[in-house]
Amino acid sequence: MGTAGDAVAVRLEDGDTVQADLVVASLGVTPAVAWLRDSGIPVADGVPVDAGMRVLDRPGFYAAGDLAAVPGPDGAPIRTEHWGSALAQGRAAATSVLADLGLAVPPDVPPAVEPPGYSTYVHGTKLTIVGWAHAAVDEVVVHGDVGDQRFTIALLDSEDRIVAAVGVGGARVANRLRGLIAQRAWIGEVDRVLESAA
Repeated sequence: MGTAGDAVAVRLEDGDTVQADLVVASLGVTPAVAWLRDSGIPVADGVPVDAGMRVLDRPGFYAAGDLAAVPGPDGAPIRTEHWGSALAQGRAAATSVLADLGLAVPPDVPPAVEPPGYSTYVHGTKLTIVGWAHAAVDEVVVHGDVGDQRFTIALLDSEDRIVAAVGVGGARVANRLRGLIAQRAWIGEVDRVLESAA
């Protein structure tokens, strides 16, 4: 890819060149699971696991990180390609291993899958996303107002349960909603959580 004045010249796989004013690169990750194909561990888009990072239908096997397909808010497996998720999943897997070996007391309540989260900057503004935005059908501003330097939006499913949050200009409020997102709590719980943290 090279530039010619203000235009960008993009060379395609077939050798053709296309001139464009703007090019957007969209990158994704395909998990490297070929080495598991003959292991009996199910692989599709990653390795499906439960909330404790145990590989489904394979006792004694655990997966964490980019290849782990954890239960999303609707129960369907979903992978999150971010180091923060890998750290949380590693902690969950270690807890499960210790409990399964009898070296720790298993929790009374199975753990909720920790919502994924990440931050980035777009045109100098920090954006923080926590949870599973793809599962949302509605949104509610829960802090500030759209257009303010800082505001936060809760993303809701069809039953008004919180499945994600987006913080614009900061991460503090979105991260405070992490527990509600993990529980898929009703939107009415937001005020209580934000007031108790104030």
